[in-house]
Formats: sequence, C-alpha cells, structure tokens
Amino acid sequence: MKRYIAIGCSGTVIGLLAALPAAASVKVTDGIPDGWEHAHHLSLNINQANLDQDHDGLKNKNEFKDHTNPRLKDSDRDGVKDGNEDADHDGANNREEQESDEKGDDNDGQGDDNDDDQGENNDDQGDNNDDDQGDDKDD
Repeated sequence: MKRYIAIGCSGTVIGLLAALPAAASVKVTDGIPDGWEHAHHLSLNINQANLDQDHDGLKNKNEFKDHTNPRLKDSDRDGVKDGNEDADHDGANNREEQESDEKGDDNDGQGDDNDDDQGENNDDQGDNNDDDQGDDKDD
C-alpha cells in the first residue's frame, strides 16, 4: 500500500514540475502579436520588433504592419524586395515609411511609434481652434 501512495505522490510532483517551465516563461511585449510571431517562426522570448531576419530593409514590426513575411525578402515573389514595395500605394515605399515613422513626421524628434502629436504644429494637442494647439490656422 505504501508503494502506491509513494508512486502517486511522485507522479503528482513530476506533473507539477513539468508544468512549471511553461508557467514561468516570460513573453516579451514588443507590439507584435504573439500569434503572428509564432506563425513566422520568430521567438516569443526576445523583442522581435526591430529585427530584420530576411534583410529586406523592413523591421519585423513593419513586416507585420505591411502584411509581409519577415522570413522572405520578397513576400509576393514579384522580384521587388518588401522594403521597396509600396504596400499602401501612397507613393512612398515601405522602407521610406519605416524611416519616416522612426524619425517622426512632425519634426519633434519623437518617432511616430512614441508620439501622440495629432496636429500639425508639433504641440500634441490636435484641435482645430488654433490657439497654436494643433492646426496651421492663425485665429
């Protein structure tokens, strides 16, 4: 009888220890959904946002944004690297938009990823009643 109790207790302890590494793992919050990272075989344990595994000129956060594959230089296989594509058809290629996002469009030295400016006067207010609080009208 003692053998069965000892085996049962050992099985419980082993089961708990087997679950421990999964519960103790730390996931990095890098702004890219874990499911997308997993689908593209990117590590969930390190920040992937600023990496460019396929060397196409786009960082992973922009690969996600532009719906391209971070493992293929030319996701749509049209002979043009993802960084040179114009995903949103606005005249600027994906790499130029990435650089613009990193520098920021509103000349405040803050990248768009860290910027809450919603106006055009670099005041972070974004309203329309121009008291120098977000638009270019002088009223």
